[in-house]
Amino acid sequence: MSEIEDQDNVDRELFKNVEKLRELRIAHRDLDEVISRLSLDFQSDQLQLKRLKKRKLILKDQITRLESELIPDLNAVKQALRATRPRRKSWPKCSRC
Repeated sequence: MSEIEDQDNVDRELFKNVEKLRELRIAHRDLDEVISRLSLDFQSDQLQLKRLKKRKLILKDQITRLESELIPDLNAVKQALRATRPRRKSWPKCSRC
């Protein structure tokens, strides 16, 4: 595989993950609205409400996991930046300091 094909595969995978994240967020928001409406109705099925809340938590966990995969490791980014930037020369210390 060439470098361009590798980059295309990475871009395609990233796009799929971003699209999946968007779908999960929409589903989470929609479920939140349904739960809010059902919570206002005192005659609503409490077992159904409990299942919907559990489903909402599962969606939230999936969103969090996918976001953490999409966000680069901040420590790795900091180390890479330190490695690429030129070192500053230290100034000579002042005799008065």
